[in-house]
Amino acid sequence: TTNAGSPSEAINALYSEVLGRPDGDASDPNGAAYWLAHFNVNTIAAQFLFSPEGRNFLVSGYYQSILQRAADPVGLACWTLRLLTGASDENILLDLLTSTEFLSLF
Repeated sequence: TTNAGSPSEAINALYSEVLGRPDGDASDPNGAAYWLAHFNVNTIAAQFLFSPEGRNFLVSGYYQSILQRAADPVGLACWTLRLLTGASDENILLDLLTSTEFLSLF
C-alpha cells in the first residue's frame, strides 16, 4: 500500500492499488492530469474501483488468492462482466469458494 499524502500521490496510489498498474499514474499522464484537476479522492476511488479495469483487477486477485492461479481469459471476462452488471463481490466470492476447482484444492 502506498502512503498518499498529496492529491497527486493519492491518484498515483489509486492507479497502483486499485487498477494494478505497477508504474502508477505514469502509465496514463493525461488521465492523471484529468483526475488531479477534478480531485476528490472518494469520487476517483469509486470511479477506479467500479471501472472495467478495476473490476478486472479485483477478479484477478480473487483467482490468485482463492484458486491459487492466474485467471484464464474466459473466466476473467465472465466474472468481470457479472460484477459490471450487478453481481456483488460477495456473490463472486461465494461462487468461487464453492466451486469444484476450489474444493479440489483440499
